[in-house]
Amino acid sequence: INDTLRTTIFDTVEIIKNDTVKIFDTVTVSITPKENKPIHYFNISVYFSPVSKVFTKQILPDNSQMYADLVKQSENNYTRVNYGISVDFEKRQFRYRVGVGYSNITKDIHYDFEKYFTDENVHLTDSVEYWQYKTILYYYKFKDGDIVKIPIIDSSKIYHTFNYKKQYIERTQIRATNTLKTIYLPISLGYPYYLSGNFSITPFFSTQIQYTISHNGYIFNNLDNSAIEINSSIIRRLNISTSISAQFEKKISSLGKMFIEPTFNYSILKIYKSDTQINERISQFDLLLGIRAVLFNKK
Repeated sequence: INDTLRTTIFDTVEIIKNDTVKIFDTVTVSITPKENKPIHYFNISVYFSPVSKVFTKQILPDNSQMYADLVKQSENNYTRVNYGISVDFEKRQFRYRVGVGYSNITKDIHYDFEKYFTDENVHLTDSVEYWQYKTILYYYKFKDGDIVKIPIIDSSKIYHTFNYKKQYIERTQIRATNTLKTIYLPISLGYPYYLSGNFSITPFFSTQIQYTISHNGYIFNNLDNSAIEINSSIIRRLNISTSISAQFEKKISSLGKMFIEPTFNYSILKIYKSDTQINERISQFDLLLGIRAVLFNKK
C-alpha cells in the first residue's frame, strides 16, 4: 500500500541588526592667546663715502665783489673723506640711530700778493737833464719865387735834481692745502619701508654735532689785502648741521645687509668766528656705502 505523507517543517530565524548611533555634544572652549612681544633688533653699521661733493657759500663784506673774484680765482674746490660707525634699533615702526664719524675736507689755495712800502729813513737823490726849446722870432726868406717862414729857436739844457723816499715792492706767493678735520655725532630718526623680504628703503632726518680736531692753511684777509694763517682764535670748534638721506638696503645674509645712502648735509653755522674776514658755510653731498649687521635682538 503506497501512501503520500506531507510534512511541514517550521524553523525560526532570528535576525540581529546592529546600528551605530553617534551622539554629538557642544563644548565651548575659550582660549586666550599668549601675547608675543615684538622683537627689537639692535644693529651696527660701518660705512664710508666713495663719492663726496662739497659746496661752499662765501660770506663777504658789503660791496666786495672784487674779493669774491679774487677768492674764486685763488682757491680750488673742497674734496672730502668721510667714514664712520653707527648703531640703531627699531621700535614702533621707527628706526633710531646714533653714531660717530670722521670727516676730512681739503682744498688747494694759491695766492699772489704785492705790497708797496715806503722807507721813511732812507732818502735818495736823483737828477735828470733835458733840452728845452723856445721859438724867439720868425723871419721870411724868398726862395725860387716863394716866401718861406723860418723860426729862430733858442735852446737850453735843463738840469733837475730831486729827492725822494725809498720805495720797494714786496711780493708774496702762498701755495698751501687747507685742511679741516672734524669728528661728528649724528642723531637720526628714520621710517623703514619694507618692499620685500630682502629689500627696504628708510628715509632719515638727522642732526649732527661737529667738533673740529685739526685745522691748518690760510684764508684771505680783506682788511689789509693779505692771507692770514688759520688758528684757533678764528676757527669755530663746534658746529651744528642737519641732513636728510634715504637708505637703500639689501639683505645679503640672515644677520647682515648692505646699503647705499645718498645724504645731503647743511651746516647751520659758518666755519670761522670773525665776520671781518671772508667767511664760508659748507654743505656736503655724500653717497655712503656700508654694511649693517644684527648685534642682538630683544623682546
